[in-house]
Amino acid sequence: MLRFIDDNRQFPVFTQLATESGLTAHQDEQRTVKILDWQQASDEDPTLPPQIRHVEVTSLFTGLEPALRVIFAPLDIPSAATIQTINALMSHYSIPPAFLTERLQSVTRAYGRREFGNKRQGSWFHVLCKNINVEVDPRGIYRIVDPRKDFPTLSQSEGTWIRQAFFLSWGPGRGAETNTTLICFGAHPELEKRLEYLALHPSWTECVRSPFTMFVIVLDELFQVLDHQVWTVSDVFRDIEMKILRRAEAWDPGSQFDFVGLHNISKHITHLVESANALVYTADDIHIHSKELASPLDPASIQRTSIEIEYQKRLLQSVTLRLASLEKRVQNIVNLVIRLHMIPHPAKELTSSL
Repeated sequence: MLRFIDDNRQFPVFTQLATESGLTAHQDEQRTVKILDWQQASDEDPTLPPQIRHVEVTSLFTGLEPALRVIFAPLDIPSAATIQTINALMSHYSIPPAFLTERLQSVTRAYGRREFGNKRQGSWFHVLCKNINVEVDPRGIYRIVDPRKDFPTLSQSEGTWIRQAFFLSWGPGRGAETNTTLICFGAHPELEKRLEYLALHPSWTECVRSPFTMFVIVLDELFQVLDHQVWTVSDVFRDIEMKILRRAEAWDPGSQFDFVGLHNISKHITHLVESANALVYTADDIHIHSKELASPLDPASIQRTSIEIEYQKRLLQSVTLRLASLEKRVQNIVNLVIRLHMIPHPAKELTSSL
């Protein structure tokens, strides 16, 4: 249900952009989603085997809900191929229009939370992380390249992004039982594999007693994705750094330096810093929210989850420290290149003075 503060103009804007995406209303339209369902059977037989299947999105809205459900939805971008699915999920789960605003404005950090009717609660956040796509030449040299075909590129330029969004909902379902639902919009393949791998884990009921356990898993995967991007750009810069240091040792500017490439690497690092800081803030918001959950939920599980979220925050902070070091190294190399070009070799300067 929309609240007075909600800007419901976002729905027609999103739909209009989807219509203008170049597809007709029925061309390649995606109306199915992949789901993971965990169901508690009875006290004698506490759990049933989890189900992994593809279903029509509208079939999720009838019948009793499982104790725990994960929905792998398409990325929440305006597209005629997915607009019906996204609209259906947003309507059924009462996802506020602010969720769409965050995507349309490419927001990097905005953690939302809301209480719905029947004591049900929900929270959500978006992820926007710079992607670093590389190629390795026969000499083992890493180089950043844009994977998009026919896209004009400069040295070390790359214009793609890793985008995801998550909506977590918990509380009484259509029946009297409490359940937890996580919707992953555009889930990274590694997160999807992780959740499928956990499908047979016997302790899944903790996600019902402490819903933010699902966000612990999400944050852990986001840390690994971000950390991989940072190490990738570091590998690219390491080759450039060594080449420049060798020239500096011989005081030989040599051929023209790739200033454009250095600039683009610096820009990628700046974007990764923004992504890392946003995830640290988001983890902090989740941590605060997790400690405020209602008392009827399992206090012990909530306490454990709170500690685990704080740990994930520390991991993300470690990435920001690594990025700070990388930024400093890039700046040092830029300063060295400028010095090589602007200041003559000391021996040559001495000879000219004689």
